Amino acid sequence: ATLLYLSHSNSASKCLQHLPEVNPKKYMKLEEYDFERMPITLDVSRRITHQITSYILKIFLEEELGYPDVVIVENNDRFNQSWQIRDRMSGGVGEKDSPPETTLSTEVWISPEGDSVSWFEAHRIKQCGPIGPPGRFGWFIPKVLLNNRGLVTYWKTFTSPDTANFFTLSEAEMEFVQNYTKDDAGYFCKEEFCNSGIYTPVQCEDQTCAVLLAGFPDTTEFVVHHVDRLRLMVQVVWVGPHLDHVVTTLTTRLASTTRSLVFLTFTPGALVLPDDQIYATVAFPPCEEFSQDIGCKYDLHTLMKLYATIFERGAITAFDAYMKVSFNQTEYRDLLLRYKDVVQESRNSTEAVMQVACDWLRHNPTIREYWKSNQEDKSVLYIGGIFPFNPVSSVGYDVHSIVLAAQQAQIAVNNNNSLLRNYHLELLADDGRCEADAVLKAFIDLILRQKYKDLVGILGPACSNTLEPLAGVSHHYHTIVISYSAEGSSFSDRHKYPYFFRTIGENNQYQQVYLQLLTKLEWKRVAALTEDGQKYTEYLSHLQDLLMSKNYSFVMNRKFPAV
Repeated sequence: ATLLYLSHSNSASKCLQHLPEVNPKKYMKLEEYDFERMPITLDVSRRITHQITSYILKIFLEEELGYPDVVIVENNDRFNQSWQIRDRMSGGVGEKDSPPETTLSTEVWISPEGDSVSWFEAHRIKQCGPIGPPGRFGWFIPKVLLNNRGLVTYWKTFTSPDTANFFTLSEAEMEFVQNYTKDDAGYFCKEEFCNSGIYTPVQCEDQTCAVLLAGFPDTTEFVVHHVDRLRLMVQVVWVGPHLDHVVTTLTTRLASTTRSLVFLTFTPGALVLPDDQIYATVAFPPCEEFSQDIGCKYDLHTLMKLYATIFERGAITAFDAYMKVSFNQTEYRDLLLRYKDVVQESRNSTEAVMQVACDWLRHNPTIREYWKSNQEDKSVLYIGGIFPFNPVSSVGYDVHSIVLAAQQAQIAVNNNNSLLRNYHLELLADDGRCEADAVLKAFIDLILRQKYKDLVGILGPACSNTLEPLAGVSHHYHTIVISYSAEGSSFSDRHKYPYFFRTIGENNQYQQVYLQLLTKLEWKRVAALTEDGQKYTEYLSHLQDLLMSKNYSFVMNRKFPAV
């Protein structure tokens, strides 16, 4: 697999510059994987349409919806739903399932043969509609090379030496083609049936045959079976990524001759566009006659969007948009034409793909809005609030003000689109009464609610003596707890309480405040009175040590009964 491009990680590489940054960021997270952040990984083939649509989706997820961890990985899918695709997108199967290697694939060619739906769903992969117009393989002949030649675009044309000779190449033309049959790693066709990158069937060993140009053998080697089974008078030459250039050049050269040209490729693609009017298609027998040993390569295939089932549950906002992503035939054609223009300038395929994807998104704001249209009902984020609803002797302020302040903060955040765009905060307030059992019950109630998966954290509780069980258990649920008035210094142990935070200083930090106050007032004698039952008064011993080291007299440290 090849990692193509990770993310638009800074403003310089951002495509939709006019959009404000989406915060907070969204991530794919699942309970069965302990809510760890998981990247949304797009499985991409060599096909240009597959790459362009994947980059369009990637940029949209990152910049419109706020998913920063979207990764594109190139894997050659060989134009079929092979077991490699299945294994990459299904993950491990067993008591402890491993997450899939890839999450989405925007363009998988689904053959008209078999029951692909059941085949995928058995491995926790689902289809969600076509990404664009259907695709197929074909033998194509430039229409300009059919004029005045009396040729019939039918496969039997290639069974007779007389008609097959119209598709032969001269020695100079063949030499030109052979220059493109290999790269630094050797011939594109290294299979046993190839000799110097060319397949020559038995029937062509003793006589001149037509030459069929093709791209890469890993996706078109099926043609060898076709040639052998139908006894076609055809040699096959694989020219890898140079097919477009070789076809264009030979078409120009052959226009002044009586000969023609035939090549094998797929559509939609950069060479044969959707609804192409430049090339004629060679007709082959129907799929039913080929299916047993060759397959329905020349029949229409659905270009299907696939996703691993974890995507539907772990990234709901992204999934809703993915369900809507599709392109019509005209849009596919425009994308390919734009790519052909850009790649001539940049000479870098990946850069051209990224530029085409970005340009399309910039020029189609209406479609972008449609893809995210059901996001108008903003995703709800819940904050659990544990407050004392009634006066508590240990809290030295009006407890009603806490709930009121939290509600006002919620309203202010929801009214400010620059803070939580596409989200709506909702406060789930409960009465903790500054009692340990009431606080723990409030936490359990929050965990048991269906809304727990959207719970971002807990605000509260108010009192230190109710906090210990909650702060202790919160790390098992990966739930942040933020207290606004619990001062116990023991909760500052980050190893023991990794998910606990507070907006008030711990009481141990007050030592220097007391010292400076006593110095300012010129007092030298100190007494400490603590209500009986208060657990977190350990700071007093530290304060006593500090004051005595500064020559203060600590005359008394006594508790009194609670009222």
